[in-house]
Amino acid sequence: MSLLNKKFEILLPYVNSVLALLSKKWILNIIISINDGNHHFLDIQRDLVGISSNTLTKNLKELEANMLIERKCRKGESSEYYATKYLKSLNFLLVELSSWGKNHEKKLSSLSDKV
Repeated sequence: MSLLNKKFEILLPYVNSVLALLSKKWILNIIISINDGNHHFLDIQRDLVGISSNTLTKNLKELEANMLIERKCRKGESSEYYATKYLKSLNFLLVELSSWGKNHEKKLSSLSDKV
């Protein structure tokens, strides 16, 4: 096994962990909504047509548990959700991944048709 393959083998569990979280239904949509400036629960829910309150609550808690968002509560007001520094660092990777996907869209589409 080459040195590069050993390095990837060591990193694979971390990549899988991130992809497992991001591939869950609604997670990326919630991240995008918060990044777009929707910080209140109802604003996020309105932005994501079709998401239930329970699903949004569950996913917000999961993002908070993974330190990607921070929930701020003010007495007598609704909670607000903000991107943490961890999410901000992940945003760069999401943009790069999106760019890579766009550049390889035709090849990826033909590969997925064969699966």
